[in-house]
Amino acid sequence: MVHLTRYQMYRRIEEFFDQERRGRVLCISGAGFIGNLFHPASEIVNVEYPEVDIHKLPYPDDSFDFVVSDQVMEHVRNPFIAVNEIYRVLKKDGWNILTTCLMNPVHKCPTDFWRFTPDGLEVLCENFSEIYQCEGWGNGTAVDLMINKDLRWQQIDPGTALEKIATDNDDENLIVTWIIAKK
Repeated sequence: MVHLTRYQMYRRIEEFFDQERRGRVLCISGAGFIGNLFHPASEIVNVEYPEVDIHKLPYPDDSFDFVVSDQVMEHVRNPFIAVNEIYRVLKKDGWNILTTCLMNPVHKCPTDFWRFTPDGLEVLCENFSEIYQCEGWGNGTAVDLMINKDLRWQQIDPGTALEKIATDNDDENLIVTWIIAKK
């Protein structure tokens, strides 16, 4: 079962994995769907925020080939410091895979501070040398389902009306945003 609001985002992120991606991976607050896309020989280091403070990661400079923070950035006190820490622990040519929300009910885990547009994510990652993807997904129907019907967690089968909702995009009603940026 997949989260309605993440279905298309994860499909787009999968395109990054069209070529084999392996190495040392830091997954902040769960590897989840994205962590499973890495080559099985990858070393996955899972940590939970806020137990491990993303503002002051306990790793040396240039420690990881990839850092994944899936739906974390809205919960951190200072996202600029957090992204600078991700940059610091990435090796040269390492990749930052960051997903977050733009339109979502307040969800304190343990706090909820921010919402991000794709433009905002580009500003957060302006020190990175290359942007592979910086996008958002959402539509008015999905917003209604998410807020009024609580149909976020659903089985989405190909060819169904729910898949059409989960893949239609309307740049005026973005729910999730993401960026894949290279150091």
